[in-house]
Amino acid sequence: MLSISAITHKQSPHQLTARLVSGCCLLLLVLVGLEWLRYAHPTGRAGVGRCKRHLHVNASLEPRPRDDIPGWNACHAQRAASMAAADEEQGPQLIFYGDSITERWLGTSQCAPLPPAQGVPAVFARHFSRFNASVMGIAADTTAHLMWRLTHGEAPVKHNPAVAVVLIGTNDLGYAWMLADPETAEEAVMCAVPGVKLRVQRTLEMMRGMMPATHIVLLALLPRGPGAELFGWPSAFTGPMDAINLAFREFTRPDDHLHFLDCGHPFLTPDQAAINRRLMPDTLHPSVAGYGALARCIFPRINQLMRAALPPAVPE
Repeated sequence: MLSISAITHKQSPHQLTARLVSGCCLLLLVLVGLEWLRYAHPTGRAGVGRCKRHLHVNASLEPRPRDDIPGWNACHAQRAASMAAADEEQGPQLIFYGDSITERWLGTSQCAPLPPAQGVPAVFARHFSRFNASVMGIAADTTAHLMWRLTHGEAPVKHNPAVAVVLIGTNDLGYAWMLADPETAEEAVMCAVPGVKLRVQRTLEMMRGMMPATHIVLLALLPRGPGAELFGWPSAFTGPMDAINLAFREFTRPDDHLHFLDCGHPFLTPDQAAINRRLMPDTLHPSVAGYGALARCIFPRINQLMRAALPPAVPE
């Protein structure tokens, strides 16, 4: 694994990021191959053959932008401009990074108002307005897209936030499911797991290099179903998500600036036999009530870290 400690502190953030990215890309290719072998029979042959036909779900092993969604570049530019403006002042104390689940804190999707999410900003304000907070989420993004956004303006350069929250990876699994043939969709989701794990690991390494004073809270992937009306649990995503969340927990163990938080439990019914329809009505995105549950889970950890980092600035 690339060691952050081996990188000199004399480098600028952009130089540091470039070195991290270039150093990781070849290593990612090797490690993904090794991870695929772990999904094989003891001989390794079955896993390689099984996942080889799903190579497209792990093809992007380095940061990349999007050209398949109209308006994505404009939305990213808006996010980057917002971050640059905040960084010119004192910088955000708290940053949320992620995909649509994160972007809906703003009540938007691809930077456009989203009616089902119009009550969510009020939930965000109730819990997080006491901090100078920024939301860097763009709907439909995968791990590779977040990596690219971090290296193209959505990370502060002058000021380290006290806390950054990261929730990313569910769309990698979703795309694997959608792009596969129906008879191999479950297999494709499992074969996407190694790429998600490795890209998130590299994302954390990049963020630690770019924001060395920041405490990073890595959220577990939330329960999801394979379709809008498919609430049953376990689902085709349960095993892959369990494997990813276990890896996420392990990523945070060696570093006291990395923290793992699993907020998934409220999104299942009490018997854990189904996704909670009231809190996650489309089996993927929380409702307004669901965001309340998510905020109540996240806030205590953020507040604890904020009070340790900025004791005079955080109210009781």
